[in-house]
Amino acid sequence: MNKKQAVVVGGGWAGCSAAWRLAAAGWQVTLVEKRKSLGGRAGSNFYPRWGMELDAGQHLFLGAYRQTLDLLQEMGTADKIHFDPRLQICFLNSKGPAAFKAAALPGPLGLLGAFVSFDLLNGKEKREALSFGLKAWRGWLDPSSLGDRDTRGWLVDCGQSPALIRKFWEPFCLAVFNAPSDQAPAPLFAKVMRDGFLKGGKASALGVSKVPLSHLLTPLNAKVQVRLGTGAKRIHGKEVILENGEVLRSDAVVLALAPWLASRQLEKSVVARLGIEDLSAMKASPIVTVYAKGTQPFLPAPICAFSAEDLGPFHWAIEQPGLGHSFVASFAADLASMPATRILAILERQLIAQVPGFDPAWIREAAVFKEARATPVFRIGEARRSQKTLVPGLVLAGDWTDTGLPATIEGAVLSGKLAAAALA
Repeated sequence: MNKKQAVVVGGGWAGCSAAWRLAAAGWQVTLVEKRKSLGGRAGSNFYPRWGMELDAGQHLFLGAYRQTLDLLQEMGTADKIHFDPRLQICFLNSKGPAAFKAAALPGPLGLLGAFVSFDLLNGKEKREALSFGLKAWRGWLDPSSLGDRDTRGWLVDCGQSPALIRKFWEPFCLAVFNAPSDQAPAPLFAKVMRDGFLKGGKASALGVSKVPLSHLLTPLNAKVQVRLGTGAKRIHGKEVILENGEVLRSDAVVLALAPWLASRQLEKSVVARLGIEDLSAMKASPIVTVYAKGTQPFLPAPICAFSAEDLGPFHWAIEQPGLGHSFVASFAADLASMPATRILAILERQLIAQVPGFDPAWIREAAVFKEARATPVFRIGEARRSQKTLVPGLVLAGDWTDTGLPATIEGAVLSGKLAAAALA
């Protein structure tokens, strides 16, 4: 019996997830990707100047990324991500580092001690944060009840003061949404907090890949025909016409591109029928990442957050063995328009202000990566598109589709799984 054939257009995490699931279900799958590596906006590429692969941007994993970790477990690469046993973050600020370290207690109880000993917050702010956590633990903060609310307004209504939001919640919001709290949908933030951070234990722990991100996905090559450096020009029914003129015929097509690219692959009549004319105009938020080779380690902890109480565009600092350090600026439209030399000067000023004793001479070499369209921006209250379409044999996948999650690696992986299930 001949296997059903599917073509997946796009080799990001969504496309790889869909391709893996379809192959596991018995489909014969071809994946085409214009880039020369898998992972898309969360992939890696060879950097000739340093003779090594660097990620398009630094990405943190969360212990609650169940879909992602299940996929990598099946691929055999889950052990390539290093997780701390529980949540540990060092907040950098002008008064010195402040450790937020969950205790070795079950569930959210471990966070109780972390807040009590967290020097960045005063007594009133600690009580506010603990009250919020208690409500979430008891199930009083139902994401489905938040409607068209922004995260900052919701946090204020939950008794979180503006100072507490700036010091503590804002870095998390920027990491999750690549957008500030007043532009982030509250239901999505509440879900991430409930299922991850406030759940405690390993679910709230942060993880860093020990290998370039694209390497986490390379087992796909054993299950799927992966064609890198080959972009799709047009999708016509169940045919995918490649940029070199080759035509791939199949029983189904998974369109797993970024929203601003997806509608360009389809005929105008199909775009109109699906109602996705506006995808190409969907706004995106940039991320700027600086990789720095240093003469010595200088961060007080492997994963650090820059406190939003101190002004500076960079939000996260991560120490990576064998590489050095990486510094991430989310929602970085201003930085993305600057030359690399100016970005490095801004980073150095921020490090001088927030890392005690830092000397710019400690950075020997640096590389600046700009992802102008790192993540889609969801308008508050905006309905997202289903993976299913009205066109037989055509499904959508991507972090921008309706997953109930923010535009993260976890959302992308879930979208691919849902797209594959829609075809099954």
